[in-house]
Amino acid sequence: EILVLLERFIRTEQALGPAGSRAELLSRFARSELSAAGALTHLASWSPSGEVVAQLDLAPFPEDAVERLALVNTARRDGTVRVVRASNIPWLQLMVAIPHLGGAVTTIVVAPRSRLLPDDPFGVLLGLAPAVVADPPYSLSLAGAAAPVAGPRERWQRRGTELHGDWEFAGVNGPMRVHASVELRSMESLVPRGALLVLADVVLVALLWAGNVAAGGALRRWLRLRRDVWLGSFRVRLTLGLFAFALLPVLAFAAVAVRRLQSDDLRSRELVVLETLRGAVSSSEDVQLLQLAERLDTPLLLYGDGALLKASEPLHEVLAPTGRFLDQSLLTGLGPDDLIATTREERLGRYRALVGYRSIEASTYATRFLLAAPARTDALELDRRRNDLLILLLFAASAAALAAFWLSGVVARQLASPIEVLRRNALAVAAGERPELPGTPLSEFVPVFRAFGRMTDDLGESRAALEAAQRRTAAVLLNVASGVVAVDEGGVVVLANPRAEAIIGSLLPAGSALEGGIAGSLGREVRSFALTEAPEREFDLPVGARRLHARLTRLPSSRGFVITVDDVTELARAQRVLAWGEMARQVAHEIKNPLTPIRLGVQHLQRARHDPRVDFDEVLTRNVERILAEIDRLDEIARTFSRFGTTPAARPAREGVAVDELLRDVVALEGLGAGDEVQWVVEVAPALPRALARDDEFREVLLNLLENARLADARTVRVEARTMGDRVMVTVADDGDGIAADALPRVFEPHFSTRTSGSGLGLAICRRLVEGWGGAIGLESVPGRGTTVTLTLAAASHTGELPPR
Repeated sequence: EILVLLERFIRTEQALGPAGSRAELLSRFARSELSAAGALTHLASWSPSGEVVAQLDLAPFPEDAVERLALVNTARRDGTVRVVRASNIPWLQLMVAIPHLGGAVTTIVVAPRSRLLPDDPFGVLLGLAPAVVADPPYSLSLAGAAAPVAGPRERWQRRGTELHGDWEFAGVNGPMRVHASVELRSMESLVPRGALLVLADVVLVALLWAGNVAAGGALRRWLRLRRDVWLGSFRVRLTLGLFAFALLPVLAFAAVAVRRLQSDDLRSRELVVLETLRGAVSSSEDVQLLQLAERLDTPLLLYGDGALLKASEPLHEVLAPTGRFLDQSLLTGLGPDDLIATTREERLGRYRALVGYRSIEASTYATRFLLAAPARTDALELDRRRNDLLILLLFAASAAALAAFWLSGVVARQLASPIEVLRRNALAVAAGERPELPGTPLSEFVPVFRAFGRMTDDLGESRAALEAAQRRTAAVLLNVASGVVAVDEGGVVVLANPRAEAIIGSLLPAGSALEGGIAGSLGREVRSFALTEAPEREFDLPVGARRLHARLTRLPSSRGFVITVDDVTELARAQRVLAWGEMARQVAHEIKNPLTPIRLGVQHLQRARHDPRVDFDEVLTRNVERILAEIDRLDEIARTFSRFGTTPAARPAREGVAVDELLRDVVALEGLGAGDEVQWVVEVAPALPRALARDDEFREVLLNLLENARLADARTVRVEARTMGDRVMVTVADDGDGIAADALPRVFEPHFSTRTSGSGLGLAICRRLVEGWGGAIGLESVPGRGTTVTLTLAAASHTGELPPR
């Protein structure tokens, strides 16, 4: 720093030239460069005759004037810069002499940074920024000793909250003594500082721990898991709300107090500088401005009619730190006798300073005079009191924040405890236990606990009624003749009565799946039914010689199903006996119709044989043709009845039928007979597998269905084939007349027909053939809109039987 300072100073000297003013040089250097060296204590300019032209002392350190003068003469004689250490001074002190053209010399004295070098409280006038005002840990003062010093001695004494010590040593001008004082501070000041220090340590440790945890990602995961819990917690919200409610007034009070402290500090500084100016103006002694400034220990600047006339220091007069002219706002609207006593914050170069102004009563002069003085910057006592109050406020705010957080947590726990009691009792009620409510809850929660008690009683009564209903249901299910199985949406058994286990032939415990045998077929039906929107479905389930009838019902209040299974083997046998009896009557009726024409024809032949008037040959030919037609009709009735009565065991085995080829062949054949009246459309899904059926029977079924569509006056008949899981679905849809709703349940009955012609065995035979393949047939129709017949067949790769629909 010293070398840089010297280099810049020499540049300034060279730029100024030999004819320049030393005072201007010093002012320039002080304003621009002096702030870089905090240890500069002395700066002076010497004339060629060896006299001091200008001098600036910044510290009370004693100097050896004889040694400094010898250094100046040596530098002038040699013409070189000389840097030496003072030999007669016990502390480190460098003296520099810089020669210039014409014999002038500049001297600089640099001392170490020390508390013995106090900051100039008015250094801002020279362009020097004051040091940051802080409470020093100790203070040092230098004074002369009364007696010679035999050696360094150290004595420490405690006086109240201060610790004092003294050192003695030999100085240049005689014995010197350094007095040191250490402010220990009172407990009122130390306790807040210690508490804040501990709090800062805790916060620092918490931040270090959080940073360490966050580095591994654990903190982020922990916060993510806790975020939803905290955001949805009544207790956390209540704690934060109470904490904010308690903390906001404390923060507001702290902000107001800080503003008040700053205002009081400013008013104190204004009061000090105004009192100083009042003392200077009211002084009755006829003294010079310099003497008055020395007595008041403050620089003074005198203005006349707004222009700077004189300053207590020549350097201040040269520098004019507050400007050569005053701001006219200070003088506008005031008469010569009006009193001005005010302070303003003035910009002094890069810094700002508080400056006081006071008018001087001088009625004998036409000129109006104002005296200005800057405020001191070393008011450590005021700063210490302000800092103590700030720390106390910070401590109080921190303590209030912690207390508010703790108390808010306590209050939140107190308010949330009844909710916790209700939660535990709700869980107890859910587990079927009897809740234990507190006898004397908080008054705000009394209605809630009463309502909870009534709810518990209602739930107990409902639970008892439900258990009674369950017992009745269990008794009904135990004795009911039908098998009942309740399953969930995944096909897992929830409930099964003994009759269902007896019909199915396997145990169905709760939690088991419907697998294997009859249960497996029911499970497939459940999965298929779950994909639809129908409320219920009925189907038959042949099992060997037995025949089961099942019904699937969707539960509206849950995602489950109820399966009702009945063994209808005996009922089916009785129905078959009744059906065969009805069929026998129908067949007898059908056979009786051809026999009447045959009998009449034979009788006609007998009469014509003995009547010579009749051409017997013509009568014989006509009656024989009629008899043969009726015999063919009887043969057709016999063959149809034989086909319907054929048992599955008597039929040939199933085989894989190419459904796509068969559909196109049958539709093409049907199209030849239908002419252009019906439009036939065939749609076959790609990669359609073969279906388990019998080729000739499948062809007969398709011909029957297509012929029915043509006879229903259909204009368009659409035949589609697609796959659904392990099944092949064949659909024949037409837009014909349709079937009435009351006739739909009987369309598959033998000898039932919606037309006046026909035997009524077509759809009955189709159903019997399809069921013989292990498939199913279904029919849907809307009068006036058409009929849709669906065949569901097992794929050739699937060997299981499909229940009929």
